[in-house]
Amino acid sequence: LIGPRRRPRALPASVCYNCSENKTGRKASAGARFAAEPTPIHMPDVNTRTEWRHSTLSRAGSLSALAAVSLLLSGCGLFITPQHRIAVARQELNAGRWQAAAAELRTVVQAHPDNAGAWQLLSEVSLDAADVRGAQSSIKHAITAGAKGPDLDALRLRVWLAGGQPKAAIAAITGHTVDAGEPTQSLDLARAYVAAGQGDKALAILEPLLAAHADLTQGRVIMAEALARRGQLEQALQQLEQAMQLDTKSALPPLLEGRILAARGQYPAAEQALTAALARMPPAQPLLDRVGALVALTEARLAQGKVAAAAQSQTSLAAVAPGAPITQLLAGRIDLARGDLSGGISQLEKVLARAPDLLAARLYLGAAELSQGNLQQAQQQLEQVVQASPDNVAARKLLASVR
Repeated sequence: LIGPRRRPRALPASVCYNCSENKTGRKASAGARFAAEPTPIHMPDVNTRTEWRHSTLSRAGSLSALAAVSLLLSGCGLFITPQHRIAVARQELNAGRWQAAAAELRTVVQAHPDNAGAWQLLSEVSLDAADVRGAQSSIKHAITAGAKGPDLDALRLRVWLAGGQPKAAIAAITGHTVDAGEPTQSLDLARAYVAAGQGDKALAILEPLLAAHADLTQGRVIMAEALARRGQLEQALQQLEQAMQLDTKSALPPLLEGRILAARGQYPAAEQALTAALARMPPAQPLLDRVGALVALTEARLAQGKVAAAAQSQTSLAAVAPGAPITQLLAGRIDLARGDLSGGISQLEKVLARAPDLLAARLYLGAAELSQGNLQQAQQQLEQVVQASPDNVAARKLLASVR
């Protein structure tokens, strides 16, 4: 309504503000004098200046307080203690959010490299997330920082076993260089003997242990695995059935039961057991357990011709292990089961480009090439399987059909 604000007109430099004369001594006209006179500025008195100063300081203090609050709320972490971050990491670990837990702990160890507790927990988080190398590195840092005690020794045993070093675990326990406490140490020693192919020694440890602790779920699962490796599948299933009766929450007994049933060709029962195992798994269940269950479930469904159900469990697998070669292998098998030979072959070739020693992928690729009539490519793939695994009956039969 009042229009644009006008800029004040520049005043002539020759006009004197204190009198009506210009620099030449001539009288300035009334109009020029009026234009030359600036707007008068009234200086405040002492009391007013004091009020202004207090007001300015008050505003500055308010802004400083607001900045501090904003800094705290901004998440920059300058005022978060290592103890708080470790506590948050434990909560994230219990919720199965391993990446978030690891991020908190890495923040701690970057600022405090000598925080043994943070390194130890980071090793545990890495192990549950299937990052064995990360677990090995973190536990070395924890030991260097001064970590010690039964919890650390138990974690060291877990890292050795997860890294495929059962002999290191056996040597440490029998050499009394670790003390993880009982029954943890006896269970880990039995597990190490099973992994090392010494099932008899594992059973010798487990039988008296289970006689004293009948409800020890892990003990029965390890015993079932030892029996299964010896070919005593019925006895292994009996141990697992007893474990499931005593423990209705652990996912380990039905998980191993499903694998054993699948190995026996009892795919419907295997599917049921594996579904039950997945239903029992809490968010904090180690990633390898969940991946193993989903892989076995997808394979059991494929064996029954349940392609749609297999695709569903494979999708769940891709959500938790998107970069695993087994995930892409199963995707290729599902394409083949749907009749998409080109898509399946493409998937399997990608798998072998990343994991050339994965014989299962090479076997399915050879079979797919054979189905497409690519006899030379099929023979090449199948010969590599037979050379690497002479006892592979399926590969030998397919190779004979090619020749």
